[in-house]
Amino acid sequence: MNGRPPAGWYPDPYSPSLLRWWDGERWSDHTQPAEAAGPAGGTDDAGTGWATPGGHGPPGPGHGWEGTPVPAPRRSAAPWVIGGVAAFLVIALVVAGFAAGLIGGTERPVTADATPSPGPTDSAGGIVQGDRLVDQASGLSFKLLPKPWKRAGATYAEPWTAGQFAVAQQDYDGDGDGAPDGDYIASVFCGELPERYTYTGTRGLRGTATELAQSFLADPGTYPQPNQTEVTASRKMKIGAHQAWVVTAELTFPTAADMKWKWRSEETAFLVVDKGTARPAAMYISIPDNVDGTSVKDVLETVRMTS
Repeated sequence: MNGRPPAGWYPDPYSPSLLRWWDGERWSDHTQPAEAAGPAGGTDDAGTGWATPGGHGPPGPGHGWEGTPVPAPRRSAAPWVIGGVAAFLVIALVVAGFAAGLIGGTERPVTADATPSPGPTDSAGGIVQGDRLVDQASGLSFKLLPKPWKRAGATYAEPWTAGQFAVAQQDYDGDGDGAPDGDYIASVFCGELPERYTYTGTRGLRGTATELAQSFLADPGTYPQPNQTEVTASRKMKIGAHQAWVVTAELTFPTAADMKWKWRSEETAFLVVDKGTARPAAMYISIPDNVDGTSVKDVLETVRMTS
């Protein structure tokens, strides 16, 4: 299963009123008015979160929530090309974890700024207030992460509206063809949960967090194959006065050494926070084991709601 969508017309990541031609590898210079074209090609029917920026890339920390190609960089680049049986087993392991009650990381940023020094600073990627990064869209905030983590720039896969990333490996080969597939990145992103995910209120927090986690963990376009996924927790949280649910999981990559990847495992977390409005806030955390500066647990402990 290819980590990139097929060639076709997709919503232009630079101008919402246009469609831009995606040639299967990268964005072209060809555009046309959105209303003039038929259905966009190559949509993501798997319902994965986003088209990954850096580490998982166009799509591919990242793949876009709406399943459309995203400008470079990537989170987990092109996935392993493996036999149908192996692919089925990988996905089956994840689904089995959810079914057993264990539950109830592409591309991402395109541009980035070095982590700013503390102080109120406006940015398209959130607002810095003291030592915290605040996402005005979702109301979530978290403590800014130290180097090598960087602020995400203005252009990364929607609907994430604030976040940071760190490069786990530059120009890594994700599919074993000897050609670089972009950067593999660690990610901490937040935003309002997209409409494609079901939400029925606080009683549905567990189901929504499970749906969000499963859509990422079972997607070969987000995490390179083969991998082994263990759901480590699925539990209630309170973010201030707000009800929340978090699902955490760890992925291990048995062929990482043979593929010359610099990481061997990756921690992930999928957090959904009720805001008392129609759509909750969401946070996605994915940290390969070779990235210094924080852990999933550390990030979750600093999460706050500002509204």
